[in-house]
Amino acid sequence: MSPLAPDTTHQSITITATALAELAALRDTEPDADRLGLRLEIISKPGEDFTYDLSFDVVTKAAFTDEV
Repeated sequence: MSPLAPDTTHQSITITATALAELAALRDTEPDADRLGLRLEIISKPGEDFTYDLSFDVVTKAAFTDEV
C-alpha cells in the first residue's frame, strides 16, 4: 500500500460527500492546493470536552505519528 493511500482497515473519521466537496473547494483556493491535506487536530486537554482544529497542511510534512 502506498504511504499516502487510505488505510481501509482503520477509519479515523467519516466525511460526507457534501463536506468533501466544500473542503475540496476551499483547498483549491490555497497556493499549492495539490500538495495539501486536511489536518484534524484535537486541541483540548485531558478531562475537557473535545475541541478540534481544522487546517490544510502539506501532506509530505506530516509527522511520523500522524495518520495520513
